Amino acid sequence: MIARDEEIPFHGDPDWLTLPIARREIALQRREVMLEYEKHATPGDAEANDAARRMNITAGQFYRLRRQWQQQRSIFSLVPYGRPGAKRAPKLSKPVSEAVTRLVRDAIDRGGLRTPGEILRRISEHWRLDEPIPSHMTLRKNVSKALINAENTDGNLVLDRLHHGAGLFEAPCAYGEVVAIDHAATGIFVSQELGPVQAMVSLVIDVYSSQICGFHIFGGEPAPSFVVDALRNAATNSREQAAEDAEDVHPHIYLVCSQDRIWSKFLANLSQSGIAVSLSTMKEAPYSGLIHRLIGERIGSIALSRIGGRAGRPAFDPASSSLMSLGELTSILLGGIKGLNDKHALPDIEYRPLSFGRLV
Repeated sequence: MIARDEEIPFHGDPDWLTLPIARREIALQRREVMLEYEKHATPGDAEANDAARRMNITAGQFYRLRRQWQQQRSIFSLVPYGRPGAKRAPKLSKPVSEAVTRLVRDAIDRGGLRTPGEILRRISEHWRLDEPIPSHMTLRKNVSKALINAENTDGNLVLDRLHHGAGLFEAPCAYGEVVAIDHAATGIFVSQELGPVQAMVSLVIDVYSSQICGFHIFGGEPAPSFVVDALRNAATNSREQAAEDAEDVHPHIYLVCSQDRIWSKFLANLSQSGIAVSLSTMKEAPYSGLIHRLIGERIGSIALSRIGGRAGRPAFDPASSSLMSLGELTSILLGGIKGLNDKHALPDIEYRPLSFGRLV
């Protein structure tokens, strides 16, 4: 229990670490001024005006901040524009959202429909809930997102059917039989000696449970070495999670990669190691699409951005970019992964050590 006059710790708070660096610096400077102001036995207008000047705000704004600080004793009361907003409540109720998702997927998977107009008509024809059908604009957004998730990878494989085999491998019946490997941008910049670098993450995801088995953080473009590091992490994690007498499982790997030559040798090594692999390859791979399909667009407070090749990488901007150490990002991801895996935990699931032969 934190006393009323005791400051709430914030240094390891994910909400704090993911704030843009400029807003953090302003909050820290305001905190320093506020703590110095409190050292005065009986501060008056002169002290308040001096504090306001140092904060570059008016005296009236200072007194408002002062009241917020006294009430909350939290760094977030001093952050410009306040604490990061709570997630917006979904526009659709859970039954309506589930009905829309089911109808959209049915139209794509079973009906073979591929245009928004066709899918919207099908939803209207098959709407059975007592609640009103969502607005046309809301439906179009859901349909567009579903079509992106169902995009073709080799001309006939629909990612949305991954759980159902799609002719590449039998649908998994247990943990570890099939793992998917994809990559995403985190939107976080990590402090490096030569300057901030946007952090990317390779994820190893169990297709049966949609649980994250392992990950690796890196900068730059996805590469085979990062996949190996993620697989090594997955093997270690799974061995710690499994019972001592559990037998190893040799997963079938579903890998998202580009057609760059750096992947050719890696794929040959996989084959020589006796590892079964199915590929999603394009000239510039649509990284993170499979991640979004299996686990969503966030790991805790970290957003996972859809990327495609080398284009469109954002530059570091202190006013809008989040900056942290590699250790801080790793800690946040570990907490987020635990929350996601707990959410996706299946009853009576049997965890087994993942083995990738000589590869790891």
